[in-house]
This record gives sequence, structure tokens and C-alpha cells, in this order.
Amino acid sequence: MQGGGPDKRCYRVTCDKIRPVLPTFRPEWTASNCAQELYDAYRAVGLTAEDMERGRYVRISEIQRLQKAGQLDGTLRWCSQRAETPLLASTDPILKATVEASWHGSSARET
Repeated sequence: MQGGGPDKRCYRVTCDKIRPVLPTFRPEWTASNCAQELYDAYRAVGLTAEDMERGRYVRISEIQRLQKAGQLDGTLRWCSQRAETPLLASTDPILKATVEASWHGSSARET
């Protein structure tokens, strides 16, 4: 999109075209059900508003933090000091597995 202006596209959805094809279809989930499921899942793992505001789950903030800490280089590749990285000491098993997998992948590419 040139000019960098606001997105003028419309994202409103209508299901009018599907009704003649699937007249008896009734969705089992509502937006409210989905929102509740997300809320429950976030509470179950202890995710807080502060976690979101701090930047851990905002990709650009996390990249900038890792670069400032010397863990990512300018090409977004892991730096060689990865053994000292606090991410490996993370208690988040998904984050830890993701980091370890990315390092194994980068080591394989480097050889």
C-alpha cells in the first residue's frame, strides 16, 4: 500500500450468501464463546495485562530487546553467546522449546 495512510478496506462480514446453500447450519460457537475460551486459557497460564504491555508478546519489542541484549544480530540471527541466554532458563516450556529448536536449526545452517 503506497502512501502509508490508514487502511480503508472494510472487514464487515455477511453470511447472506451461505444461507441458501446451508439453510440448516447454525454455528455452535459465538464470538462471546471464543472470547471466553481465550480469557480462560490466558488465566490458566497466568498471562496478565502487564505481560502484554511489557512487550514480551509484541514481536518488534521482543526483537529490539534481544538485539539490545546482544542475543540477536542485525540479520535477526542468534548470536554465539546463546548459552548465556536467559531464554534457555525460561520456565515457559513452549518458549524454551522454540528457542532451542531455532538454535539447532541455525547451527545446522551455519555448518
